[in-house]
Amino acid sequence: MIARPRHSVWWLHPAVLFGGAVVTLAIAVGTSDWGFQLYSTRKYLEPWHLAMGLGAWGTFALGVWLAMSTGKQPPRPARQLDDGLVSWFWLAWLLTIAGYGIWLLIGLKNGFSLGTIRDLLQGGDAATADMIKTEIFPTIPGVTTATQFGIAAILLGTWLYCRGRTNLRLPLLLLLAIAAARALIYSERLALIELVVPAFVIVLRLWVLGKPLSSWPRLSLQVLPLVAVPLVIVLFGMFESFRSWQYHMENFDSLAEFTIWRFFGYYTTAHNNGAMSMMLRGPWPIPYSTFSWFWEFPLIENSPFGYQQLVGINPADIHTDALERYGNPELNNDGGLFTPARDFGWIGSGPFWFIYGYLAGKAYRGFLGGSFTGCMFYPMVLLALLELPRLQYLSATRTFPSMMLLFAIMTWLAWKEFRGATGRLTVSAPGNV
Repeated sequence: MIARPRHSVWWLHPAVLFGGAVVTLAIAVGTSDWGFQLYSTRKYLEPWHLAMGLGAWGTFALGVWLAMSTGKQPPRPARQLDDGLVSWFWLAWLLTIAGYGIWLLIGLKNGFSLGTIRDLLQGGDAATADMIKTEIFPTIPGVTTATQFGIAAILLGTWLYCRGRTNLRLPLLLLLAIAAARALIYSERLALIELVVPAFVIVLRLWVLGKPLSSWPRLSLQVLPLVAVPLVIVLFGMFESFRSWQYHMENFDSLAEFTIWRFFGYYTTAHNNGAMSMMLRGPWPIPYSTFSWFWEFPLIENSPFGYQQLVGINPADIHTDALERYGNPELNNDGGLFTPARDFGWIGSGPFWFIYGYLAGKAYRGFLGGSFTGCMFYPMVLLALLELPRLQYLSATRTFPSMMLLFAIMTWLAWKEFRGATGRLTVSAPGNV
């Protein structure tokens, strides 16, 4: 049985996390024109963009409040269901490992070797990282998609491990090790973050929040972000030292100075890119960004029902062209706070944020209650809110495989519950007339 949480952690609340995204927007709006020139782009943000961000925050928070204060508390899971969930974990794990295995074989065929890693770690040629990403390990539909089942595998595996399935320790550690290698070699930090953060959140809920704690551990939980943010910046700098540092090392006195410049640039330019897109083009003819998982699905993208075939434009190409003309293609995030406005307009983005807040609130309520559904989905919502200044994480194609697998598991659980309920029904014998 999962204990009810004994401790309230302010920074886990979805409205607080959304507020963090708005704070980064405020910093970006307050950055001078000269500050944006350091990132080789002009400033498109205006003070009224911050007002729109505050409005989105309020609308989102209203949805969270409604979800938290209405409806029934979700039931906590029965331990006997864990046996079935183990099979789902191994399915997700095997799909992930198969995807990485095929990808590695393709990389070896394209010339990948230990020497490639050595050149990357030693700083070698500035083009080494690009060669690895575009020539040695190109994105392959189906193969790279399979690797994204790792998110579901880490969620299921961590849940089961915390509930006594300690034999899953090595498979989970292998997933984390592979993701760390991908983050380093392929210059894709998010591949590691999207495993570490959900695992940490589930461990926090199942092993910490439901247990009595002394004053010092409770205080440590509350101030954890003060430690986490500097640590994230340090890790960011470590990965950038093998990535873009090779291109910019002549322009900075130290890696530390470059790291600070680059880290804050990711957030400020993402917001600025969103404002630029709205100024230059306005909303898309039909929603694209919040449904990118659908439009970029291979069977849809290349069919008569693809976005370009339907409306005559390719939003990804338009975004790239705008960055090349008016921004910086190297800092190409499109700003998650602006994404709904590009799909639905400024006014239409209001209902989007309200629904998003309501769903986030339901997931958070389930998470606090220890429900399986809440513990599976809220870690992904939390990560999406952390990534909100840069992009809309939940609508990205990288989350689609795991989201579909989790929905399949929820359907299976509902079917099991229905079978159990119908199995308990009995038909009374007919009475005498």
